[in-house]
Amino acid sequence: MKRTVVLISLFLFGMVSAASAATRNLQYWKNESLSWGIAKDWKLGLSSDIYFKDNASDFYYQRTGLGVTYSGLAKWLDLSVIYTRIVIESNNIWKREEEPVLVGTLKWKVKGFAISDKNRFEYRIIEDAEDGWRYRNQVTVRAPWKWTRFEIQPYVADEFFVDINSQVLNDNRVQPGFSFKLTKELSMDIYYMWRRVKSTARKTLGKWLTQDILGTRLKLTF
Repeated sequence: MKRTVVLISLFLFGMVSAASAATRNLQYWKNESLSWGIAKDWKLGLSSDIYFKDNASDFYYQRTGLGVTYSGLAKWLDLSVIYTRIVIESNNIWKREEEPVLVGTLKWKVKGFAISDKNRFEYRIIEDAEDGWRYRNQVTVRAPWKWTRFEIQPYVADEFFVDINSQVLNDNRVQPGFSFKLTKELSMDIYYMWRRVKSTARKTLGKWLTQDILGTRLKLTF
């Protein structure tokens, strides 16, 4: 078991080290969330994201979200309504964005592998910019294996973003990672993300840029 933990740690460390050496601009994304059941088939959730760029030294993004999820229609379907507020820095200017969000998540299993297909529709209300819709699709595959008493479980996910107004694909995120239990209610993910995003900067407008990201998610569930 100790050998498994060491191998997993070395695997993640190797990916991050290679990414940092290649780009010299590794980012760190941190997520914390809290969810609890408020009635049969209903959950209330609160989440927060903080992002750092320039080798995790420069804070540039913060998001907070509050939502409710209903899972009573079918075992294979979750429906969520979320409100999020974002502040993001660009060229030393902070701007605000607000998003009412609708999410439909399909869930099933294939030979023990848990698969989810999250379909997210966001209405973006952006400071000093045109409002508009964005569609996000994330497919996650979780392996059936759980290692050690911490229930270490590997997964891989892919997510793409489409600006509905312009009908343009402008973001794609691939992330392998591991989730594990700290206590009965508290769990954590550690992942590496390879992100390709279309640039909006004048000099590189429309070009696909690559970002390497180390991320953590801390989840408290009641």
